[in-house]
Amino acid sequence: MKVTTNSNNMAKAMSIVSRAVAKATTLPVLGNVLLAANADGSLTLAASNLEWSIVHTMSAQVEVEGQATIPTQFGEWVKSLPVGALVLESNDKHAVNATVETAKARFAGVDPEQYPVLPDLEGDSCIVNGGALRAALNKTVFAASTDMSHPALTGVFFEIQGETLTLAAADGFRLSQVQVALTAPAASDFSVLVPAEMLRELGRLAWDDEATVTITVNDLRTQVGFDLGDTQVISRLMDGKFPDYRRIIPAESLYTAMPKRAELLAAVKRAAIFAREGINAIRLELLLEGAIRVSGTSAETGEGTTEMAAEITGEGTTEVAARGLEIAFNSRFLTDLLAALDAETVRMQFMAPTRPGVFDTGEAGFVHVVMPMQIQQQQAKGK
Repeated sequence: MKVTTNSNNMAKAMSIVSRAVAKATTLPVLGNVLLAANADGSLTLAASNLEWSIVHTMSAQVEVEGQATIPTQFGEWVKSLPVGALVLESNDKHAVNATVETAKARFAGVDPEQYPVLPDLEGDSCIVNGGALRAALNKTVFAASTDMSHPALTGVFFEIQGETLTLAAADGFRLSQVQVALTAPAASDFSVLVPAEMLRELGRLAWDDEATVTITVNDLRTQVGFDLGDTQVISRLMDGKFPDYRRIIPAESLYTAMPKRAELLAAVKRAAIFAREGINAIRLELLLEGAIRVSGTSAETGEGTTEMAAEITGEGTTEVAARGLEIAFNSRFLTDLLAALDAETVRMQFMAPTRPGVFDTGEAGFVHVVMPMQIQQQQAKGK
């Protein structure tokens, strides 16, 4: 293999595919990136951890076709170089010689024949706007569980029906659902469970939000691929059944409050300073005069309170005047949610202190449900 390409483009390509390199593996080849110089004048980089893979294609001048593997340290080396022509040449001992102007290096590789065969997906697919998919991932993936004792909850549920893609994630304490319009109706309906760990990395990749992303699921329903153009991300699908999450979305509420999102996020973060020494519970109080009080209490540190203006409506408003509605939540759950949104205001709906709170932005198809925390009234009042 012998190719010439741009060093800056190579640095970017290595940063993309290196996300999928196996961190700890008994297969040394998986600690490397696979390079393939192709007859069409392109260079393909690929990395896999056997659970998911990233493949990126870039332009290059190919003098000799072939394959080689290179350790991830190559990415650090090329990133440190000035922009210029990068020449890569492999030898029969699986080493890769790299040259940019006066800088030279030799990287010890592994036999590329040992690299696992990367799948070429064919099956059911749908096409979605890149910006819409990124926003949907931002609003759902954080709600997936990291507890492997409930494996199905560590995935994100993808459901394609007609012209709509629905994503849902839950961890037993919170639920997030987003619906996205497809650019064209899917040829067939299908649903799969995608590992949230891979989706977190997918969401960190740079792609053109104005372009489209093709999502393909193979016929055996064992793998899913996301085609971003020059980059493809391919993952194993998860076994297990995602719970019937729609049952836990409350159908009615008594109280509705609409504060400014940024103000509420700042207030929650302040209250969390006190809450984190205990059970991480902060309190929201709806006040009839059109305000919300957010507070956190610590026996060791003290108490912090913020009041903000908010439109408060609902059947229970007169009852708020008599006793106030007070409900407690895990501060991290509210911080994760509010940080993931970009709307100016957030709508909060409540039924009772012991019932789930429902959060949305007025956007069709998006809903977030958070279970409240039960705290003693004495603790809630800081006594």
